[in-house]
Amino acid sequence: MRIWEADLAIDDEFYEPGRFVTLPACEIGFAIGHKNVYFPATEVAHPAPDSSSVEALFASLERREALVIPHHTNVHSESSRRTFWTEHDFTTHDPVFERLIEMSQNRGSFECETVGGNVSFGELGSSVWSALQHGMKVGFVGGTDTHRGLPGEWRSPLAGLDPDESPSVGGLTAVIASGLTRESIWNALWNRCCYATQGQRTLLNFALDEYPLGSVISAAAVERFAHRSKNRDTGFA
Repeated sequence: MRIWEADLAIDDEFYEPGRFVTLPACEIGFAIGHKNVYFPATEVAHPAPDSSSVEALFASLERREALVIPHHTNVHSESSRRTFWTEHDFTTHDPVFERLIEMSQNRGSFECETVGGNVSFGELGSSVWSALQHGMKVGFVGGTDTHRGLPGEWRSPLAGLDPDESPSVGGLTAVIASGLTRESIWNALWNRCCYATQGQRTLLNFALDEYPLGSVISAAAVERFAHRSKNRDTGFA
């Protein structure tokens, strides 16, 4: 695990609270989809030795703080010579660790099943919409898949895409955090207080009364909010 140890050292070298935040992470490939695993600090062992299956990965994380993010969910590796993986299997979902899902990256958007616009791959039943229909309570993140550490980079020729014919920037994740530290960024991601864009640096905040973005609330709370909103519109208290 020399590469992992070197990565952790680089994370610490470039971490500058208040200016630039690094979080240790790795990608682990399974036949039923790839996962990006994030940790809040660098005092952590690589999860790969305990990751012979998705179930083994989750079992190995039981006593650790970690986020597991389904990666390029609605596409498969049909032309890969090195490894083979299918569209994501959401029946393996773990609600403890899988609190986020990748909405966009340099293969395009995985928001819905219908191909068109920024959605280059679909109709496989593993889009973000499909995840929500499975009852998954997840926030949305965006990234790239170039493995070059260039946020929002333009598409590389992955999965047969021609970057000249299909110009689209990679995804970005916006995090609504109380500060620019590992702890603040981690807490915001853990609480799903974040959103994905298709490369645009859009500033957005959303809350429902005292419930911030990413909250899980009851139907009764929604009804109370709707009732108050209606009263405001009609001028009644």
